[in-house]
Amino acid sequence: MIARYHFGLNNDHTVLIALIETPLGLLNAVEIAHSHPRLHGLNLGTEDFSFEMGMEPEWDALLYPSQQVAIVAKAAGIVALGYAGSIAQFRDIDAFEKTVKKSSRLGFEGGFAIHPAQVPALNRVFSPSQEAIEQAEKVVTAFEGLENSGIGAVKVDGKMVDLPIANRARQILDRAKYIANREQKQL
Repeated sequence: MIARYHFGLNNDHTVLIALIETPLGLLNAVEIAHSHPRLHGLNLGTEDFSFEMGMEPEWDALLYPSQQVAIVAKAAGIVALGYAGSIAQFRDIDAFEKTVKKSSRLGFEGGFAIHPAQVPALNRVFSPSQEAIEQAEKVVTAFEGLENSGIGAVKVDGKMVDLPIANRARQILDRAKYIANREQKQL
């Protein structure tokens, strides 16, 4: 899963992120997502898309097209970026962060900012919390003890943990490790 965040290219290569900004772009998102080997992310350009649709860039209006872009990105094995809301909310960071939090639950892995004040909110939302990391470690440890036993599930804190839940926990740990390594390199 780490390769998902470190795109496996040398530092002298450029990765591409496609922005879906029109209804036609949304209809062609599958082809766009597979259009080039350096394409590693897909994002809905919410402001442009909303303009093209004649709608307000709000959660209800952007939920469906945002989910479509996230689904296409995941199906193509590339990163789903963005959120179902306006990127222009740089004065109301609390509202922006709420939109980003709701969107992260849809499978988005990051997003863009138009103002430096948005960056801390994006980092907070798209980085696993210490609590999430600790829970993921507990889930992975419990599940790994079963993998060779032929038993397909285990109970952790009163909840059933099977392979998809264990794999989601592994993704959290991979993401946390990637972020920690990236931050270490910046020091």
